This record gives sequence, structure tokens and C-alpha cells, in this order.
Amino acid sequence: MKPMTRSQRKARQHGTDRAVSPVIGVILMVAVTVVLAAVIGTFVLDLGGLAASRPPSAAVTVTADATANTLTITHRGGDRLDASRTRVVLWNHSADEVSTWQPAVDRAILGVGGRAEIDVTSGEIDWDGVGGEDYGGASDEIDGIAPRGEYTLQLVDVPSGRMIAETRVVA
Repeated sequence: MKPMTRSQRKARQHGTDRAVSPVIGVILMVAVTVVLAAVIGTFVLDLGGLAASRPPSAAVTVTADATANTLTITHRGGDRLDASRTRVVLWNHSADEVSTWQPAVDRAILGVGGRAEIDVTSGEIDWDGVGGEDYGGASDEIDGIAPRGEYTLQLVDVPSGRMIAETRVVA
């Protein structure tokens, strides 16, 4: 074996130093990727928390029965509506009366296809169609459903204060 010259030794040493540089570069790239993933993950999880506090979205129809003094809310699609988070507001445009039902203590759920019935004279609401009173009485009961009377019903998400649905009905 022939001894190495000075230039060969330098070239060999220089090549050895160069091999360290790509390894350090890869380690730094991995570290930067891990830090970015942690930052992005934290940001995404925070957005998930915001999405959980958004109001539900639902399509409802309302029918009025003047002889029974009831309004029936039919859930046509969208998110389930929890009685413990939903304020119900009913305006009687003909008599200029407003009734408001604050969220119920009961956690009754109104899902797609479900029907809730408001007995306007007693002020009771059967939210989940199971029977029984899920909401207490209204703040001011409307005297009754007048034939050809105009009403507006609002469902409001209490935690966000945003409207879930608003619909107008003529009895």
C-alpha cells in the first residue's frame, strides 16, 4: 500500500467534513418539521374549539292550528336542536304580542323529522314529541292562535346569541 500524499490527506479530510454537513442539515430539517407540526396542530385544535361553539344550523317549518291553539315545529334538516340551549320567541303580529321561552332545564332533543308542539294558551312546549312539558311557561302567554293571524317564530342559540331559524306562519 502506497503512503498518501499531503493533498490526498487533505482531500480525504475535506470529504469527511462534507459528510457531516448533510447529516446536520437533515437533523435540522426534521426538527423544523416537528416544530411546525406542533404549531399547526395547536392552531387547528383551537379552531376545533371555535367550531364547537358555533350555533346549530337547522331547517324548520311551522304550522299553526287555530282550533287547538298550537304551533307545530317540524325539523326538516340540519343539526339537532337541544332544548337546554335554545330560546323560543313567538311574535303575534296581529295582536302585537310576544312570548319568549327561555332554554329548558330538560335536555330534550329535536332531531331531523322530529316535531315540537307549542300550546300557546298554556305556554307549554313539548320539544321532543315524547309528551310532557320540556319548557316552562312563556314570559307572556299569547291569548291564542287567531284564524288568519300572522306569527313569526324564532329559534335562538343561547350560548352564541345567534339565530338558528326564523319562520313566518299564517294560521
